Amino acid sequence: MVTKTQNNLNAGRGIYWLFSRVIIAPCPAFFILEKQEMRTCTKCATELPEEAFHFKASRCKRCRNTQEKERYLRKRDQIVERVRTYREENREKIMETRKEKYKTDLEFKARCRELAAKRRAITENRIKANQYAEKYRNENRGLVNHRISLAEYKNRAKAHGQDHVCDLTYAQWIEILNKFNHCCARCGTTEDITKDHIIPISAGGNTTKENIQPLCNKCNTIKQRIFEKESHASKSASSEISTNN
Repeated sequence: MVTKTQNNLNAGRGIYWLFSRVIIAPCPAFFILEKQEMRTCTKCATELPEEAFHFKASRCKRCRNTQEKERYLRKRDQIVERVRTYREENREKIMETRKEKYKTDLEFKARCRELAAKRRAITENRIKANQYAEKYRNENRGLVNHRISLAEYKNRAKAHGQDHVCDLTYAQWIEILNKFNHCCARCGTTEDITKDHIIPISAGGNTTKENIQPLCNKCNTIKQRIFEKESHASKSASSEISTNN
């Protein structure tokens, strides 16, 4: 049987529960939010809240950042030189400051550790990439040398100011080698076989299947010297004819 005292106690508990819920319950946003102060940027003439500006600055953060980037691009060499000179002259002071900050500032310490971990990861990835590239070059030495030679031919033709067709594939070069039994087309040796342009690049020859033959390094050099002598003689003869005329 419930007594009067128990009823009063239960009623008090109910009132306390209701009062605690009312106090703890979050208030609506329109009662908490205050009206933000607005300012006008003198650069872009845009009305923005106070947080979009630096302290007592007349321009907004976006305009200031844009201006700083433009100034850095204009005076990049001077700024870099000034920073480099300061770091060289105050290296010990900078290191001491960083050490003290590393001991006291936990956020700076965590950022330094994060940067160190990134540097280690970059170094490890670079080592792995170099190892993979070295392995690829060793396993595909012929293909790599073929690509290097094609790039060299393109640069040589560009130096002569000519439109050069360079569509010789590695499979076509292997086919040419098989046709000559991997031997020099002139002396028949199998040592130091190189690609030779039947019509030289300087004379307008292209790097195509029809214009490539295998020659050893010695025969290729001899052919190049003969061609240079002939071209020089033809130029001299043409200049003499023009002079006589």
